Amino acid sequence: MSVLQRRKLIASSILLCLICTLVSGCNRYRLTVNERSVFEPAPLFKDHRIADQALAQCVEQAIIDQQVTRPAQLSKLSCSHAGLISLEGITVFTGLIRINLKGNSIIGIKPLLFLPRLESVNLEDNPSLNCQDAALLEEQLSGELLKPKHCRQIK
Repeated sequence: MSVLQRRKLIASSILLCLICTLVSGCNRYRLTVNERSVFEPAPLFKDHRIADQALAQCVEQAIIDQQVTRPAQLSKLSCSHAGLISLEGITVFTGLIRINLKGNSIIGIKPLLFLPRLESVNLEDNPSLNCQDAALLEEQLSGELLKPKHCRQIK
């Protein structure tokens, strides 16, 4: 291979790396050439049905913060002291790993039992929480479960 061919190969490799870096760094931006769209980022996920308005607002903010385009991408949810009552509708977010529900008025947590990747849950300061549901979740959870005071003695 001649020196000229090597230089061309190196220049081509550098150009290819530069293009890949540019495209990967712009994955949230719409890319146009001559006013024609050549790339549009996926829209944020919106197709969820959550009845509890406080939970819906918390989920919406988490979707924006984490740039979630598919429900399984949502991995963390922090809804402490948010006025939550119900968790119905949360099961669509199968990628949830950590969830903070401290300081709410949640009664039933059965929807959490259907989140396969869940590792860490904070349920402290939920005075109306059903302790049997908390015990079921504790058996299923591989990580940490922080229960309300009234559920800590119950096994």
